Amino acid sequence: MPTNALKKEDELVALFEKQILRMEECSYPLLVVTLLKEKRDFVISKALEFTKENKKHIPFLPAVPPSLSTIHDQIQKVKIGKEKGYSFLNPRYILEIEKVPDMPYYIFCVENGENYLNISPRDAEKDISKKKRFPLNAVEVISLGVHTDVLFHHGVDALGTRHMPDERHESKEKEGNTFMCIDESRAEMAWNYLIEAHHEHGAASCKFRGPQ
Repeated sequence: MPTNALKKEDELVALFEKQILRMEECSYPLLVVTLLKEKRDFVISKALEFTKENKKHIPFLPAVPPSLSTIHDQIQKVKIGKEKGYSFLNPRYILEIEKVPDMPYYIFCVENGENYLNISPRDAEKDISKKKRFPLNAVEVISLGVHTDVLFHHGVDALGTRHMPDERHESKEKEGNTFMCIDESRAEMAWNYLIEAHHEHGAASCKFRGPQ
């Protein structure tokens, strides 16, 4: 293997181990961490396939499906100082539209939403699809918040998780998108309408999810 390739692989292994350590520090369940550790060879191999993609992309991030750990539980792992994150989402109105693995998995070639600031979620979704990428869901966006400092730069739209307007909201819009941001010194998950652009929010995406 060429020297450059070996160096890149070493960097990916270091990132993998750093993320595992971070999950242990955040008190993720031991079983979840163990299952993710077992995917190391797959993750490094798959990440190497995307080395020619935009260098600003995050090579990979771990994700825990909402069927194993709820959005409400996972957002608490995103801490601003000592403040735990909080979710304003109503579980009754949440709709997951992205197909994800049933067990802990990884997302690859992750874009953190910076490219879609001040672009409505609806328009961002069209462009993400055009580029043959996939919008992140809420738990994947939470992982972005756990493992990077993205929230100190901008909020992140999670287009893979929808939130239906409840009885308190009168609107012709039938669905909204979820997003994560900092509000009053803590991380929060909330929702807004797909047609609403926000100069401090952008839609995050990935190139691949797996293993299936």
